[in-house]
Amino acid sequence: MILIIAVVAFLLVTTFFILDASQDQDLSSEISTYLTPFFTETIVKQSFASTPELIWGALTQLSDYNFWFPGVLRLLPVVETDRYVHKYSFDQFKFAPGSEIRLRPISLLITFKGQITVIENNKQLVMELRFNPLHKETVIFNLEPTAEGTSVTCRRSSRGLFSWMTLWGFSKNKSKILDNLGYFIPEQIIEEKADNSSLKDTGPQYS
Repeated sequence: MILIIAVVAFLLVTTFFILDASQDQDLSSEISTYLTPFFTETIVKQSFASTPELIWGALTQLSDYNFWFPGVLRLLPVVETDRYVHKYSFDQFKFAPGSEIRLRPISLLITFKGQITVIENNKQLVMELRFNPLHKETVIFNLEPTAEGTSVTCRRSSRGLFSWMTLWGFSKNKSKILDNLGYFIPEQIIEEKADNSSLKDTGPQYS
C-alpha cells in the first residue's frame, strides 16, 4: 500500500513540476533537477560579488535560516548541557562535524533531528536535514572563488520511496534559496582575483 501511494505521488509531483517549470520564472540562479522513483536531486547555482568568507559567515549563521531557507521555520543548535537554558543556545553551540541540530518545518509538525556532517571552512558545508518523518535530505553548499566574487552551489538530494518530496515546491520556493540568501550577504566588489596562496587551508572535516 505504501509503495502504491509513493508511486502515485511520484507521478503527480512529476506532472505538477513539468507544468510549473514551463512557466516563466524571474531567477538569478541556474537551476537543474534529477528525478527517479528512488532518488531526487536539485541543484541551484548563483554568483555573488562577495568573498567566500562573507558568504560562509551567512551560511553558518543558523539563527537566520528561517529567513532565507524555504520550508524552515526554525533551525536550532543542540548543546550537550545540564542547563535547559543553554540547550538550544547559539552562543554555546559548537559548529563542527557531528554536531546535532533540530529543524522545525513550516507546518504543525514537531522538530526533527539533523546533523552537520562536513565542514570545509569557506568552501563546503554539508548537513543532513529532516523535514518530516518520511523525508530526509542531504544539503550541500559549495563555494568557489571567481574573478568576480564567489560562485555558490546548493545541492539537495534524497533517497527512498519518498525522495520525490525534495522536488515538491521546487519551482515556486526552493529554487529561490540562493536568491534569498543574497539578502544576507554583504556585497563586496572584487576588482582583481584574490591571491589564495596565503590562505590557510585546514582541509575538510568529517563526522
